[in-house]
Amino acid sequence: MRKVYILGAGFSKEINNEYPVLYDLKNTVYRNLFQYYKNSPILEHFHQLPIEITSDIEMLLSYLSIDWPWKDSVEKHLDLALFKALEERIISIFLNIKNNDIDDIYIKFTNIITNRFYNIISLNYDSLIEEIAIKNNLVKRTEYCGYEIIIEDEYDKEKLLKPDEDIIFDKSSRSIRINRTYLANVSNENIDNVFLKNIGKRWTRTPPNYHKRYADSPSNEKPNIIKLHGSIKNEYADGANEIIPPMLDKSKYYQSGKVQSNWKNALKLLCESDELNIIGFSFPKTDISMVYLVQTALAKNKELKLSIINIESKEKAREKYRELFPNKIDTINFNYCGIDAPLKKYTTEEFLS
Repeated sequence: MRKVYILGAGFSKEINNEYPVLYDLKNTVYRNLFQYYKNSPILEHFHQLPIEITSDIEMLLSYLSIDWPWKDSVEKHLDLALFKALEERIISIFLNIKNNDIDDIYIKFTNIITNRFYNIISLNYDSLIEEIAIKNNLVKRTEYCGYEIIIEDEYDKEKLLKPDEDIIFDKSSRSIRINRTYLANVSNENIDNVFLKNIGKRWTRTPPNYHKRYADSPSNEKPNIIKLHGSIKNEYADGANEIIPPMLDKSKYYQSGKVQSNWKNALKLLCESDELNIIGFSFPKTDISMVYLVQTALAKNKELKLSIINIESKEKAREKYRELFPNKIDTINFNYCGIDAPLKKYTTEEFLS
């Protein structure tokens, strides 16, 4: 079955409670903004904007990014400066969140939806889904000269290597454990000499270096994730060099070929899929573009099944979706709404039972 997953802030919040939902993000960003830009023209400009705009951070980001016809050149530059200041505060908040102890069930969920080549549409400022997938989908085992080589990294929960060890040889079980960081940072010649010394044989091919030996392995590829807005600067998000706000009108972001391509591809995926699962996303009022995208897909793909995975109560979710997609309301699955850890229940029942 061809599945698409739309991921909102609630997806990351369930996996790691330190991730903020939109309301919490607004409060934290504004608090940081007021501290960092105290007595600055940027903050003065912020306070001059209507409260109807500043009360919603995504509406504010959208407003600041649009080239409104009534703005003079000074206002445009102030808008840009405020946008960049907000962008830096958002990036700082997410980059300081650590994902050290993620529940196994969420790792399994991520491995399943990325390894089975389901499609993912992310609307988040964070890149948690990319981080989990890349850290946990790496090839761990190979074979050399009759030895099983097990590659450990810092994300393995049952590591045998001690912090100061790079390689363990166990001749009785004919196994070798190697620190992945060691493989990535040390030359092939040095690894070759270590193997010659310990098992009397040299590598006959390139060692299983993460960057070389497994470069063509599908499990090493970035998962198929389309980011329509949100995003942050980090090593996991492909091309995520800026914050892209939900669109209220034409803006500079629509002029980007990458952004246009992402939206077209997202519609194509929705039109060609059998099932759409919306996790932790509640279609905020500012996100008109996402509403139109899904409405267009449902008009073209009338057989598309919808499941909602959200902590929001079934009653509230049903009321919202009746307004958004009235022709589909009787067929939407709300069984994973209004419960604690809805993604965990979904994963257990849909994939692990």
